[in-house]
Amino acid sequence: SVFERIGVIHVVIGGNENGGSAHGHKRHLNELYQAINFVPNTAIPASNIPDITIGRKDYEGVIAPHSDPLVVNLDISNHLVKRCLIDTGAYTNIMFRECFLNLGLKVEDLSPCTNPLYSFSGAGLVPLGSIRLPVMFGEGNAAKNVLAEFVVIDGSSAYNVLIGRVTLSEADAVMSIRALTLMYVSDRGE
Repeated sequence: SVFERIGVIHVVIGGNENGGSAHGHKRHLNELYQAINFVPNTAIPASNIPDITIGRKDYEGVIAPHSDPLVVNLDISNHLVKRCLIDTGAYTNIMFRECFLNLGLKVEDLSPCTNPLYSFSGAGLVPLGSIRLPVMFGEGNAAKNVLAEFVVIDGSSAYNVLIGRVTLSEADAVMSIRALTLMYVSDRGE
């Protein structure tokens, strides 16, 4: 069969990390274009990340086919926090108020955060504030520690926190939805 494209649909939901304006977004895209097309590879810092491979052993215990989200346990601020959703669709880490309070923290510990978060319906929600907290992926020799910023919201969810792309990048994390696996480089470099 012959494929003929009849149009292009562009979608932008919410704002972006560059101020939320169309002008800021265009500037950001222009910077990315320049970085991709005009910066020689020597300008990219060398990575110490070892090869990460997801193999058959990583699929053990996973019932396929599935469409389950990747949900993990993390140590956040020296507390084991269960039901943490790995959300590659989110730029920002989200923590729900009840989890925040269960960490022994108070609303007074939050920094102001006035940028609203937007749902799929377009409804805006002003966060209670933001806070930087230590997060540990794994444990023992396999531990990876990062300092992550969380936006705290007053709402309910099946999850305690959502971990977004920035923290996953800082943890050098790689995930497989199919294997329900999150891999990262430990603090020991392994």
